[in-house]
Parts: sequence; structure tokens; C-alpha cells
Amino acid sequence: SIGVVRADNLKELKEALEITDLVISEMALNDQVTLIESYIGGTEFAVELLVVEGKVHVLAIFEKPDPLEGPYFEETIYITPPRISKSDYEVIVASMDLCIKALEISNGPMHIEVRVRPDGVVFPIDIATRSIGGNCSDVLNFDGMVSLETLIISNALNLEMPNISRRKTRPPASI
Repeated sequence: SIGVVRADNLKELKEALEITDLVISEMALNDQVTLIESYIGGTEFAVELLVVEGKVHVLAIFEKPDPLEGPYFEETIYITPPRISKSDYEVIVASMDLCIKALEISNGPMHIEVRVRPDGVVFPIDIATRSIGGNCSDVLNFDGMVSLETLIISNALNLEMPNISRRKTRPPASI
């Protein structure tokens, strides 16, 4: 996450603001707003969804196994399927349904990053109406090797949708 810096006190906040100002100027970003949020501990996941006529389909949950505790939050590896219990998986899925309903999203891809605290509470920390970036989409294939991008375009053009379930025989993958 570019420009995200953890600061636990005033001194660290001042240093973090200097860094974010530098990032904003180097990237020639027009938006000079800095967002300050509370830190949420826990295990981080990226959840890929496709919403079709209001129904939420979980395409994949990527585990981020390296602890992202700061002060910087470099993402190093993603693993899918995640190494979590069925009940933890279900809690994440249920929270995704709540996010989509609250945002009134009816169609399209969603990329939601969450933190799951040790007490099991799921916190969405980044919500975007897009699919996952980088090489991660390369490991997601559906019904006869249909790519994630083909699935999204089919949904956007209101074409017949292939089976959204992923092949069960595919081994775990890490990016």
C-alpha cells in the first residue's frame, strides 16, 4: 500500500506525514488529502467478489500470511485458498454480504481487503469496485478455465455467465 505508514504517537505521526507528502508530490497526485485512521490488528485477507444482480459470489479469498504490522505495509505474498477454518471463512463471507448490501452494489467486481482480529471480528479496510491487480488474477480460473477478466466482462456486458465456481482440483497458489 503506497504511502501507508503506521504511527503510534505524535512524533511518528509527524514523520509519517512527511513521508505521505513526499509520496503525493512524487506521484503528482492532485488530491492533497491525507487520511488518518486507527490501526486495526489481525490477519489480513483480500477478498475477490463478483456481484451479479445483487447476489454476491465469492471468487477467492487471498491470505496475506506475512504480518502487516507496520510501520510500512509492503505486501509480499498472497495465498489462495486461505489457511483458515470453515467458520472463519464463513464469517468473512457474511461480512462481505453486509458490505455489498450497505453500499447497494448490484453488479460488478469488488476487491475488499479485510483484517480479522483474534476475536473473530472482520474489519473492511479497503473497498474498491475493481478486481484484484498484479499477478493474482492469473491463478483464478472458472468453468473450463475462464479467466477472471472474461468473467467480469461477461457480467458487464450482460452476457451469459459461465459457472462461477472455481475448479476444486487446482492446488493452492501463492503470488
